[in-house]
Amino acid sequence: MQDLLPHLSRAAELHRTMIRLQDQHGAVIRVLDMLLVGLVIADASGRVVVANRAACEIAEQTGALNVGTTDGRLTTWQPMRDEELRKLLAETSQTSNGNGRHEGGTVVLPKRSGTGCLLLEVLPLNDEELPDGDGVRGSAVFVLDPHHSHVVSLAGLAKIFELTESEHQIASALANGATPGEIADRRGRSLETVRSQIKRVFSKTGTRSQLGLLRLAVKANPPIAAKQGGEQGDISPPEPS
Repeated sequence: MQDLLPHLSRAAELHRTMIRLQDQHGAVIRVLDMLLVGLVIADASGRVVVANRAACEIAEQTGALNVGTTDGRLTTWQPMRDEELRKLLAETSQTSNGNGRHEGGTVVLPKRSGTGCLLLEVLPLNDEELPDGDGVRGSAVFVLDPHHSHVVSLAGLAKIFELTESEHQIASALANGATPGEIADRRGRSLETVRSQIKRVFSKTGTRSQLGLLRLAVKANPPIAAKQGGEQGDISPPEPS
């Protein structure tokens, strides 16, 4: 029983934190579950405080992440990437506590299946709003999966970078996990033509990869679950032209 006390203490601490979050920020937590990208909030020690529905689904579907279900921490299945993530969590937590200036970073995590990667973006998080002073001072981790079933809208990105309609459609397909070959087949164009258009999209947006485009798209137009009977942004698939 003595050996279990530290674990029980940590579990109780996490439970109290969650109760406070629910009491003070219940509406915010419900909003987090509306995000179609994963979001994990970790405290200064790297333990998961809350993970939204999308993060849990991505973790379960890919097997690449553990969102605190085993030891309370956010971990990955690859030791090298896990060390990279731990370092970012530590550095951003120091920033959140006023002991550093690290603005965060990204981890590209291959899936267990070998089909594509996840993009983990780690940012400092400092919430001092709880009345007892025990706010969340740690890290926010966005979990992006280009092949996740939810569709990322490129509407905001297209407006910001003045993409043509054709570029908008290609960027949308690319950010939602399509390969250049799939885009070419869908649009009835040659692979060379599509690759040339993709290069123009990358040039206009200042990105260099599919994951980079996805990351930028989420920042420009955060994917939020549609209201019942409605649509989330620009989610219709590109039409052949």
